[in-house]
Amino acid sequence: MDTKPGLLAELKRRKVVRTGVLYAAAAFATLEFADIAFPRIGLSEGAVDMVLWAGLLGLPVVLTLAWFFDIRADTTTGRPQSWFSLPALAAAVALVGLGVGAGLFWGGESAGNVLPDLTISPLTTTAGLNLSGSWSPDGSQIAYDYTLNGTMDIAVASVAGGALQLVAGGPNDEAMPRWSPDGSKIAFISDDGSGLNIYWVPPTGGSRRRIAETHFQYLDRFTAIAAIGSQPWSPDGRELVFSRVEPTGVALWKVEVLSGEETRLTSPTPGTVDLRAAWSHDGEWIAFARVPPGSLSAVYLTPASGGEPIPLVANQSSNGSPNWGLDDRRILFVTSTTLGGGGDIWDVDVDTGQLRQLTNGAGASVPIRSSTGRIAYSRWSHETTFFRMEVGSAEDHQQISLSIGDNFSQRFSPDGRQIAFQSGRQGRSQIWLHDLASGAETQLTYPPEGIEDRTPDWSPGGDEIVFLSNREGPFQLWVTGLEGGTPRRLSEQAIPMDGDWWVNARVAPRWSSDGGTIAYLAPGEEGTTLWLIDPDGSNARQTDLSGVLRFDWYLDSRRVVYTRNTLDGSGRIEMITADLQSGAEALLLEANATELSVAPDGSSVAYNSAEGHFSMNRYLLPLTPATVDQLPSAAGEPEQITFGGGVWHVHGGAWSPDSRQIVYTKDFDRGNLYVIDDYR
Repeated sequence: MDTKPGLLAELKRRKVVRTGVLYAAAAFATLEFADIAFPRIGLSEGAVDMVLWAGLLGLPVVLTLAWFFDIRADTTTGRPQSWFSLPALAAAVALVGLGVGAGLFWGGESAGNVLPDLTISPLTTTAGLNLSGSWSPDGSQIAYDYTLNGTMDIAVASVAGGALQLVAGGPNDEAMPRWSPDGSKIAFISDDGSGLNIYWVPPTGGSRRRIAETHFQYLDRFTAIAAIGSQPWSPDGRELVFSRVEPTGVALWKVEVLSGEETRLTSPTPGTVDLRAAWSHDGEWIAFARVPPGSLSAVYLTPASGGEPIPLVANQSSNGSPNWGLDDRRILFVTSTTLGGGGDIWDVDVDTGQLRQLTNGAGASVPIRSSTGRIAYSRWSHETTFFRMEVGSAEDHQQISLSIGDNFSQRFSPDGRQIAFQSGRQGRSQIWLHDLASGAETQLTYPPEGIEDRTPDWSPGGDEIVFLSNREGPFQLWVTGLEGGTPRRLSEQAIPMDGDWWVNARVAPRWSSDGGTIAYLAPGEEGTTLWLIDPDGSNARQTDLSGVLRFDWYLDSRRVVYTRNTLDGSGRIEMITADLQSGAEALLLEANATELSVAPDGSSVAYNSAEGHFSMNRYLLPLTPATVDQLPSAAGEPEQITFGGGVWHVHGGAWSPDSRQIVYTKDFDRGNLYVIDDYR
């Protein structure tokens, strides 16, 4: 009688099955670790792939060793041997370790984990802010923007030194200069109150000529500075690529500079934003940054003649500001771990996708390479603190927050004892509370890594706070109690953000004073529209107000005050009061107004205004009293109540419940240009 066991029984007897299961579990755990940890230490996806292949190739080796090194009772002692043979264990550890080591070595090589030896030195040393610079075609001059007395102008300077030559200036901000390939023009962006447009001017100065309209509102949406990328000109200088706001998002367009003929290049999905386009030197491709709703930006390529964009750099970081190398083989870009702010400069091989890190802790934005191989970039930052003022008092405004880490979107609690606000002091936006009596600040929300909570507002009872968060993908409405716990999602609808996270009050939700309705801005049939939703998350509905820039409730859940572009197509901004039930509207003011808030007693509207972003101050527009069935009207001229003098500018401005105080953010911007040499 044949007593030879079957194959399955023999595999079990030799513990081959158990060995395989344990090895697979260990390999899977190692792969999960690599998938999470490697990107955070700057390693490429190829490093993770190496660990995967090492684990797969190691499985048959380990099973073979388990078969031949029979795991049975020790015939000399009668004691069972280890459940996992020593040779098999050693092989498993060696193979998985080999995969991790190979991933670290070659992954580090492909990701540029070892920084190249570069020389970095300051190019400008101004006391204000430089946002961006652009090299002349021969690399002997650089055009750059700089703030002076609160406005931003554009000048040209010789790299060898000498006096600055002003080429574009005035009461409005002129920014993001871009030299044409033949050196005859410098393109830039500016908003004269009719919306952000793209102009060009000779490098020696003179009359400006408009190239295209972007439909951005510069004061209302600081992301507008990204409407023009690092290399917007076509190689022959005849065309220019730029970003334009559309009802459902921001798309890339190109324009023939002389004829003005325009062609759309991208058709992003609703809520997606395409920014900072750069033309390749051979004229075939355009690189740009794409920001889907609630997601980090990624670098894409699209054919200059039109076609479907393809992703080039898309990972767990925010990647943008692409700039082509001289031979079009590599692209410089900036990467950071949050939706906003500066980061480090990397480059990517266009053909292989190989990544290389160039700087560490640079706080860089918009790298631009010269024809001689030098890289200019801006390193800028802003300090933001809360101040409280008594309306109508000559007393100095009181600083009430000691943190300078991107504190915005303040809202008084209904009892006037606390202020809820968003803070980026930990590298990403979270909701915090400031106690006015003690000055203590406590964190209220704890979003998971890579998630941001923004723009809080109180319920009338003061026991809940509504805010925006991308905890489940796109930004949506969420509600949390003051005792902490797990926030609950309020809305299904995606609420697009475009990266300018420090001034996201543009899309902030507002809880009505009667507690029955929460209003917010989201895409509608005719552009950005005012939406309403019940506090339990039901009955989300679109109002008839479209093209809304900013808004706030007026006294109840029936009337609002909001800003929009004038209907004559001029691009100017007007402030309107509207009755949501009857549809009645009335003009309050025509001005470059943004970040508005209505006093709880209805006596006035506070808003920010200026000719340029870096000179914004707070203003008050008094209102006439209105009965329940009436709309308010302006009761006089606006009054300026903050005076930054070009040293600082204002964001936000929330009212206390008694309408006697306003808390706002003072924003101090600083930054200079730096240059990288020895880049290869």
